[in-house]
This record gives sequence, C-alpha cells and structure tokens, in this order.
Amino acid sequence: MRIESILFDKFFSHPNKLYIEHITNMFDSSDTPLEREVKKFHDIAKLKQNFQIYIRGDKGVDKNHSLLSAYIFLFNCDHGRVVYD
Repeated sequence: MRIESILFDKFFSHPNKLYIEHITNMFDSSDTPLEREVKKFHDIAKLKQNFQIYIRGDKGVDKNHSLLSAYIFLFNCDHGRVVYD
C-alpha cells in the first residue's frame, strides 16, 4: 500500500482565492480583539489536505472545516485576555 503526501505551495479558501488574502481582507480597523481572533481562525481548517484537494476540483473528498476551525479557535484563544463589549 502506497501512502501519498501532497504538499501545496499555495493554500486556497475559495476557488481562485488565496487563504491569506481571504483572511486579511476581512480585517477592519474597528474590529474588537475578539472579532480579530474569530476572523483569524474561522476558516483555518481549510488548510487541511482534504479541503485543499476539494477546492482544486476533487469534489469527492471531505470538505468539512467549520467544526474543526471552531475547535482550533477555542483551543488557541486566550479567554482571559479578550474583552467582550
């Protein structure tokens, strides 16, 4: 059995849209610290291999990313430092 590893030199969030552009274009100068954190993490699981294969055209792979993105956010956010308005 052969296991293939796919390395990508670019990561996409949407067809023909780079992940980093998607995230940085969401930021606004009026964002609260919490809003910035949520925006940074909301699609982070799109970086996983299956999603990158999906976004490149193989619609038969698992594209789910929302729950994992939320989990990664909760695991990485500093709850004690964020101020809720």
